[in-house]
Amino acid sequence: MGGDAAGDAPPDTATGTPVGPVGPVTPDGPVAPVAPGGPPGHRTDAGEAGAPSPERRSARFLRDLGSGSAAITVFAILVALVIGAILIVVTNQPTLDAVRYFFGRPSSTFTAIGHAVGGGYAALFRGGIYDYTQSSFTAGIEPLLHSLSFATPLIAAGIGIGIGFRTGVFNIGGQGQMLAGGAFAGWVAYALPMPAALHVPIAVLAALVGGAVAAGIAGVLKATTGAHEVIVTI
Repeated sequence: MGGDAAGDAPPDTATGTPVGPVGPVTPDGPVAPVAPGGPPGHRTDAGEAGAPSPERRSARFLRDLGSGSAAITVFAILVALVIGAILIVVTNQPTLDAVRYFFGRPSSTFTAIGHAVGGGYAALFRGGIYDYTQSSFTAGIEPLLHSLSFATPLIAAGIGIGIGFRTGVFNIGGQGQMLAGGAFAGWVAYALPMPAALHVPIAVLAALVGGAVAAGIAGVLKATTGAHEVIVTI
């Protein structure tokens, strides 16, 4: 049928090639029009004709934000600061009193909000990171050391629980496992006197063993009886 179409179509006066309703006709069939800017002989199809429009900048920003862990962390911190500021404002009585006169004295309202939010976050910074009101660096950095002493066990327990989540095991007994590890480490630190260079690593290893034993109870029960780890670790 391609030969019949080529024979029936009138020839092009310049090249002598038969031309059909949609363009030049060859023995294999009609040739699709050349795409704008494409090389000679380039055929278009429906996919190229209906090419999607360029992605909007806002959509690309949201996609990049959702695919980057660092960006997610920064965005989460900013959202937490904003939510915290809102909570400070709605629970601070002097700020609420100033809001009543917002239309009459808006500057007083913004000043009260600034004092409340700034004072709250300044106190948070002094109590958890660095107390710039102290006279010495050693005294000023003490809040950070206290924060690390509380945060380090929680971070370690969170990493351990995260490994279980990655394998499909819902371990919600992290607090008990952390306490078991602390009990093992405390017993080693008290009952086995030795040089500090050996005492600290051995106490850490004992903590790992204690946490593993506490978590292993749920693993053994799941493997032997089929007991669900969520129920067991509650």
